[in-house]
Amino acid sequence: MAGIELQEATGSRFDESGSANLSVNVQDLFRNALSSFKAEAKTAFSNLPSLDLFFGPQAQPSEQTPSTRSEFNLKDTRNPNMAMGNPSGASDNPVMSNNYLVVRDQYVLSYNNDRKIPNWVSWQLNEDWLGSTKRTGNFIPDDSLPSGFDKAQTSDYVRSGYDRGHNIPSADRTASREDNESTFIMSNIAPQAPDNNQGPWEKLESYSREMARQGKELYIISGNEGSKGSIGDGVNVPKNWWKVIVILPEKGMGVTDVKANTEVIAIEMPNENGIKNDDWRKYVTTVHAIERHTGYDLLSELPDDIENKVSEKKFNN
Repeated sequence: MAGIELQEATGSRFDESGSANLSVNVQDLFRNALSSFKAEAKTAFSNLPSLDLFFGPQAQPSEQTPSTRSEFNLKDTRNPNMAMGNPSGASDNPVMSNNYLVVRDQYVLSYNNDRKIPNWVSWQLNEDWLGSTKRTGNFIPDDSLPSGFDKAQTSDYVRSGYDRGHNIPSADRTASREDNESTFIMSNIAPQAPDNNQGPWEKLESYSREMARQGKELYIISGNEGSKGSIGDGVNVPKNWWKVIVILPEKGMGVTDVKANTEVIAIEMPNENGIKNDDWRKYVTTVHAIERHTGYDLLSELPDDIENKVSEKKFNN
C-alpha cells in the first residue's frame, strides 16, 4: 500500500517520529505517503470477513442450492443454518470431541464423541429447501469426523428397539438428492422410540413444513438430553428429545426480524413408546425450560431483551 514497507512485524515503530531528522521536503513526502497508507489500510481491514470461529465456516451454496437460502436481513457472514447462535459454543477443534462442530451446507451440528450422537442440530427451513426428491434411506457413518473419533454405525441400531431418529428430518431437505442424502449421515441420528419418532415428533415436523410452504421462514434447533442407557457399541439412548422453532412470517427474514411477539415453539418429549397418538402440543414447554435441562444458550444471537421475552412464553396456537 502506497509503496511503503511495513516494519512493525519486526518490532520497530512505524510512525511520523521516524522522520524527525529528515529534510522538510522529505518529511512532507513521508507524511503524505503515511497518510495514504493509513487510509488504504483502514479500507482494506474494514472489508475483511469475520473470522469468528463461533459461527463456523460460511457454507457456500452449491449449484443446486438457490442463493435465496442464505439471503436474509443480516449484513454479515453467519451461516443461515446457525443463525440463532451456537448453543453450546461448539468448535471444530478435535480437542472438543464432545462438543465438536460439524458444518454442512444443509445443517450445522455439535457432535458428542462419547455418546456417538449429536448434542444438537441447527437448520434453516423455507420453501426453497423443499422439492420432489425421494427419501434415500441410505444411512452412512460420518467419515468427515476427525481420525480417532468414535463413529456410530447403522448396525448399532439393529434389533435395538429404537429407530434411527433424524434430528433434521429427511423431508426437510428434498430440493436435491445431495441435500436429502446428507440427512442420513449418522452424526445427525440418535436412538428414538418408534412411537415418539412416528407419532407426535413426526406431526411436529409436518407442521413445520406446512408453515414453510406457506412462505414462512423457520430456524430450528433439535437435540436431546439425559440417558436411558446405550445400544450397539456405546450409542447413548436419550431420555428426552427437544426442539425449538423460531417462526418468521416471510421467507428471507433473519435474526434482526425477531421481535418480542415472534412465535417460538419449544417442545420436549419423552423418548418412549405409548405416545404415538399424542398431539405434539401436549409437550409444549419454554425455551428457558429446555435451557435449564441442557445448559445451552439456544437463541444467543438475539438481543438479550428479545431473547428473554420469546424464551419465557409458551406457544399456544
